[in-house]
Amino acid sequence: MNKRVSLVLFLIVFSFQLVLANEVALVVKDTNNLDYTHEYKVNHILEEMGFGVTLIDGNSESIDYSDFAVIVITGRPSNVYSYEHLDDFVKDIPVNNNPTIVIDSAYPDDFDWIEPGAVSTLFSSSPKYIKVEEEHPILSSYSIGDRILTHIVGGQPVLDLEISRSKLNPVASFDNSHGTSVISVADFGQELYDDKTSKARAVFFGITNSLYWTEEAEDMFENSVLWVLADADDDGLLDHEDNCRQVSNPDQSDSDGDGIGNVCDTCPEEDSTGYDQNTDGCIDDSDGDGVKDNVDNCPIHENPDQIDSNEDGIGDECSILPGESVYLDIDEDGTEESATNKNNITDDGYEFYKDPNGNTNALKLDGDDDGFTDYLVDTDSGGYDKYWDPDDEILTAVQKIDGEYYIDTDSDGKVDKVWDRDANQLYGVTEQDVDGDEMNEKAKDNDNDGSFDEYFDEDGSTQLLSIEDGDEDGKNDFVIGLEKAQIYWDPDEKIVTDILEEDVDNDGEINFVVDVDGDDNYDKIYMINTLYGLPDLEIESYSVSPKTLSPGGNVKVEATIRNTGGYDANNFTVSFRGQEKVLSIAAGESEDVSFIWSNVPAGSHSVSLTVDSEDVILESDEDNNMDSETVKVSSPKSEEEQPVYRPSSSGSSGGKRIAHLTGFPDQVVVQQGEIKTVTGQFETNMTFSLWNITFSLSADGFNQSWTSIEPEVIEVLTLTDDPADITIEFQIPDDAEIYTYPLTLRALSNREGIIRDYETEINLLIEEKESEEPTTTTTTMPQEEEDEDKSPLSGLFTLTGTEILAIAIGLLLAAIIVVLIFFRDRIPKIEFRLRETDQNYSYKKE
Repeated sequence: MNKRVSLVLFLIVFSFQLVLANEVALVVKDTNNLDYTHEYKVNHILEEMGFGVTLIDGNSESIDYSDFAVIVITGRPSNVYSYEHLDDFVKDIPVNNNPTIVIDSAYPDDFDWIEPGAVSTLFSSSPKYIKVEEEHPILSSYSIGDRILTHIVGGQPVLDLEISRSKLNPVASFDNSHGTSVISVADFGQELYDDKTSKARAVFFGITNSLYWTEEAEDMFENSVLWVLADADDDGLLDHEDNCRQVSNPDQSDSDGDGIGNVCDTCPEEDSTGYDQNTDGCIDDSDGDGVKDNVDNCPIHENPDQIDSNEDGIGDECSILPGESVYLDIDEDGTEESATNKNNITDDGYEFYKDPNGNTNALKLDGDDDGFTDYLVDTDSGGYDKYWDPDDEILTAVQKIDGEYYIDTDSDGKVDKVWDRDANQLYGVTEQDVDGDEMNEKAKDNDNDGSFDEYFDEDGSTQLLSIEDGDEDGKNDFVIGLEKAQIYWDPDEKIVTDILEEDVDNDGEINFVVDVDGDDNYDKIYMINTLYGLPDLEIESYSVSPKTLSPGGNVKVEATIRNTGGYDANNFTVSFRGQEKVLSIAAGESEDVSFIWSNVPAGSHSVSLTVDSEDVILESDEDNNMDSETVKVSSPKSEEEQPVYRPSSSGSSGGKRIAHLTGFPDQVVVQQGEIKTVTGQFETNMTFSLWNITFSLSADGFNQSWTSIEPEVIEVLTLTDDPADITIEFQIPDDAEIYTYPLTLRALSNREGIIRDYETEINLLIEEKESEEPTTTTTTMPQEEEDEDKSPLSGLFTLTGTEILAIAIGLLLAAIIVVLIFFRDRIPKIEFRLRETDQNYSYKKE
């Protein structure tokens, strides 16, 4: 190997180590005490991937997150005590500027990823699966529709986001849910809430309780880390730091300083900052008038002449000029009516109306609330039949009903405002068929604040019972019916739902239950002009003691049940292994319960407690009514496995009840290229049967293809059966290494997961193949002469060809090292910046 190749190989290895040495900011609750359930395993996985991990908590000071390759936030599901959640400093972490993975229920809305309340914690004792919704590198080994187990034990929570209230892109969802996502991602440039934009990749990873992750969940987490650390153009710069992500440009040249690298910049000498919606590096010309937006005095309307009559910096095409008029033939009589800014106050628009031939008359109003004058126009002396918005160039028809004029102010075909002639008042209005009679009911906004104040059903089939704010958006919603509540209408959101009659709290009386957001899940109880939240029973605390015991011992479970909802819960059952207690808990209150499980048998047991086991309470969250812990009861050898005497013809059992491999030689000698067979037996004196017995031979470095064992499997072997004959055939190839292998012959029985293992040792000695003795011709030399020709060191330096080659390679490597040291100052300095990962690479630890 020459010096150049040696140097390249060395640098490749060294650079690979540098890639793996990147630092990860791991955000935890307490850097001095990692939480075993939520944080410990994540830290371990990152370290196994080769990252250096810096732990960060609320007491960490002066953290510059740009110093880290990736941020990982190991938060909590919502079903933990409030003090267990990460501290408030988390909401200020710049997750949208740096590659980030978030496992948390408390802060995604602070990151502007979701609307408040759009994250839920799914909790049940059954195993949880997520379903692949989209092809994505995080799920590179799966296909759309595949189901993936999240945890190795049941009872572990999973987080999901409401897709309709999230800006992230869903890739995997909870198996039996709709409209939610467990794993969601944001790519570069992703639009977020509050007019924010993602400047780096991010992953919401909703599989919590990492201690219990399956291998598949670990793989998805590792793939998430690698995906956010993307380098699409392979230039050694992560995409969120690269000013040209699609074309390799390790030098990052940006001549005009607009943040777009020269190789991606169509106008590399033109700073397009703030005027480049299509990110091509050039200043936009939005209206296509040949004047670029940064100097266009009216960038939304074509005005190549850039006329600005009043020299206010706003082109005439974008402003209402003092004295300016606009024209339109509203009554279609061939003569145009006009609207003029006659008072020279441009803030009120075109406030003067004129019809040259006097065929029309107009009423001034502000129909679209933009501050400019609009008009109701009477074209036929029969009442106002047209609406004209001269500044927005809108003309629509008006409908008159009993002194009220219904106006479409934005030309979308729907009524937006009503002008009451008698009251001389303009108010908002919306229409919808609320009661299903094919006639629209109306809601009226008297003060034009977007909240509707009155309800009208012209045929009288329904009436307004109560005005509420069911969705808590600060706007009025209506409870509608005749003798009882029947319909809920949110007029500003156009939501209509039927009100359900059900005994929510199990007190024997019917309640009216309301779905306030139209998602088919009931949220509130209507009662006497008031809306209450549903009950919500949850296990606030749960303890099992002891968790390890001997057979026949007792286990005590203790729990605190709290009603966190807004309504009472009466006469519901708490169940534990056939035991029951009936409780009633008022809203906001709690009760303590305890149970004893006596005479616990051997084995590993999931000890579960269920609240409202008969499902008599309608709750806002039905997924937090169960908790469980694992109890392990040590299992001494059963009576059937104790040694007893069974006479044996071979006497090999020694008077004990055992199963073992017998009759095999301690050592087998086989030459290269030879086939040899050895035999032995597997016998049992046990009083119970052994099932599905398989056999194997193993040792470090031993090639198992050199052997075959017959039979491959014994389905069952009982006390009364004769010992089973076992045959091992060794087939040693000609080129096998001369070596002694300490082999372990193993017999494994497997009955419904109960494994029993029996072993014996066999040493396999592979010898050199004996060659046929050749015919030789011998020349005899006088002994004295031969001795004179021999060197006294003859024999010490007699070398084989392989040994000579090894010495030569060693001398060559030594020479290369000497040359590198001697000329180290003359070798050009080379700087390498290798990419940290590949966008399409999916890492998986073997």
